[in-house]
Amino acid sequence: MTPLRQKMIRAMDLKNLSNHTRRSYLAAVTRLAKFYQQSPEKITGTMIEDYLLHLKLAALLYPRSMTPVWPFERMGMTKGPSAPMPFVRYTFVGVL
Repeated sequence: MTPLRQKMIRAMDLKNLSNHTRRSYLAAVTRLAKFYQQSPEKITGTMIEDYLLHLKLAALLYPRSMTPVWPFERMGMTKGPSAPMPFVRYTFVGVL
């Protein structure tokens, strides 16, 4: 298990998130990493925005599902992956 995944799981434990929510958040990050074929730690804020636009244009993500909280922030983390990146405030609620 990667340190980033451990950090996410720990943060979700502290927030007492349901098992369904945990699986959804981990699945969202996994899909993002698979889309770019790289570690989430290397994915930038712009890349996340591009991915969200891709999902929206592919009719996989509806505007109402783009709620203003990225899973990392909901878990109390100040930013997502440890790599420096501008913070993106969206989540994939509609595709989870």
